[in-house]
Amino acid sequence: MFTMSRGGEMIGRGHNRRLYPRLFDCDYLHLSTLREAVRPFATQCRGQLLDYGCGSKPYRELFTHTTSYTGADFEVYDRHDMMLGADGRLPCDDESFDAITSFQVLEHVKIPSFFLAECCRVLRPGGLILLTTHGMWPYHPGPHNDDFFRWTASGLEILMCENSFTTISISGVCRGYLCLLQQLLVLHDPARTKRSLAKRIVYALYSGIVNLAGMVAFKIMPEMSQQGDILPVCYVVVARKTV
Repeated sequence: MFTMSRGGEMIGRGHNRRLYPRLFDCDYLHLSTLREAVRPFATQCRGQLLDYGCGSKPYRELFTHTTSYTGADFEVYDRHDMMLGADGRLPCDDESFDAITSFQVLEHVKIPSFFLAECCRVLRPGGLILLTTHGMWPYHPGPHNDDFFRWTASGLEILMCENSFTTISISGVCRGYLCLLQQLLVLHDPARTKRSLAKRIVYALYSGIVNLAGMVAFKIMPEMSQQGDILPVCYVVVARKTV
């Protein structure tokens, strides 16, 4: 019924690039601000946790207050994780988990209401859901998934309410001028085209300079660099299952 992206990739020997991007990475601004936005909510997740669309579970280390961390995806790399069926249905009983996370998956889900219905089904009453999804980001289908949606805070709130969740907060991440700088780098992403080693080095230096400028701008004038809810690269949604 839907296709799902892998929640993240482990790139480089022993380096979790998704959680700890390098200054010279083209998506540094997005990933570094997303990590810091997720961190305080991750500590609110308790008990048994499910990472729905887990990929390589790049955000796992942020969840320090859980008793278990189980992943679910179409491909899994840990024998304790769950393999999803072809329709994306979770192979577990109702009310099996205290919390659910999902990182950059919702935009790849063909039927978001089905995805959230599964989340609601396996959550215990009052259980917490923490998900992230894109606002402003280029089209990015994968080899086994498509890219269907972009969201606004209002749209996400309606979606959560319609699927038996009470929203606690919806936060835009990497907004305003930071978003513009991030899009500038992604438009020239060397991963999208083949480039010589020399050009890749030049681009890495260029990315580092732009990222550094974004960091300085954020420190000096945070309100201007992330003005309101304008042009967020992505959103962090926190909600509870309606009892």
